[in-house]
Amino acid sequence: DFLFQGENLKGNEFPTQPAFNTSIGGSYEFGQGFLVTVDTIYSDSYFSGIQNEPGQEVDSYFVTNLRIGYSTESWGVSVTAQNVFDEDYQLSVFGNTLGSDFISATPGQPRTLGVVLEASF
Repeated sequence: DFLFQGENLKGNEFPTQPAFNTSIGGSYEFGQGFLVTVDTIYSDSYFSGIQNEPGQEVDSYFVTNLRIGYSTESWGVSVTAQNVFDEDYQLSVFGNTLGSDFISATPGQPRTLGVVLEASF
């Protein structure tokens, strides 16, 4: 038995641990310094809390990231996109706090664009 605050939680899933998650990615250099990198992350659903209450379940999600760039031996520049498809996902969810219908969630990163400059000395 696994007791938490007097409640037997035997058989519950561990919090924040999806049953399945995976990632895959790849990078391709076109020659003359051009490069494309793509990676995708998948996470199965999981519970935020140890009690596995329905209001604490985080839905499964996919997130894809992309980087396109150009580099030489001494410098490089690239454009990045995190969460390319702007997937709306949560990292944690806690519901029914203080006996109300209030739900607190930690959102995942929205689509984020950036520029990376690199130099070698």
